[in-house]
Amino acid sequence: CPNGIDIFFDNDGGPTLDLALEQLHSSGRVILCGGTAHYALGPVPSGPSNLMALVMNSGRMEGFLARDYLPRLPEAMHAMLPMLQDGRLKSKEDVQIGLRNMPAALSRLFSGENVGKQLLRMDDPPAT
Repeated sequence: CPNGIDIFFDNDGGPTLDLALEQLHSSGRVILCGGTAHYALGPVPSGPSNLMALVMNSGRMEGFLARDYLPRLPEAMHAMLPMLQDGRLKSKEDVQIGLRNMPAALSRLFSGENVGKQLLRMDDPPAT
């Protein structure tokens, strides 16, 4: 982002957030939706290590809970389903196969090794 980050959607809350704050564009926004970097570490840390970067860029940080928008779910589905169907909206999946790989899949999720949505397929797909 040569001109800085305008909007950063954060599910991690760890070092990635610190890096994003350093690159925040003037009046940039940070949306906080999770803290996977801290799920297994015990008490959640008090906040980003470089909160002043937010101040220096006149930035804004705000929490986001999907449940607050449940009444608008039908509207979102109506708008987004066509985008998913025609390829404008894409998702990445990291699929591990077999129940025996569940611990590894969970480890990949919390280590950040996975790319996209971490999924576990219960067994090999049937041969065609």
